[in-house]
Amino acid sequence: MEIEYLLVGHGRDGQIKRDDFPKDRLSVYSVQVRRAGEGHMGDPVHTFVVHRVAHGGAIYAIGIARNISEHEIKMLIDESGVTPIPENLL
Repeated sequence: MEIEYLLVGHGRDGQIKRDDFPKDRLSVYSVQVRRAGEGHMGDPVHTFVVHRVAHGGAIYAIGIARNISEHEIKMLIDESGVTPIPENLL
């Protein structure tokens, strides 16, 4: 089943990615635009370590790729509108 993961790090703070659950790590690809003839170097992959964070009586899936405080994570949860992990999956 797919759920929403809140991303933190790699310039993606507060972005939401839908992916299968459960996961220990998320891989997110970035699109690169290049001029023709420069060759293909592959799309950069950003990896996020998934944590479960309790907030407001619910559990959220958070993909983290930088140091961040629990307070900052909870602020991002509130600001992003990410959906918690459904209770039947916990």
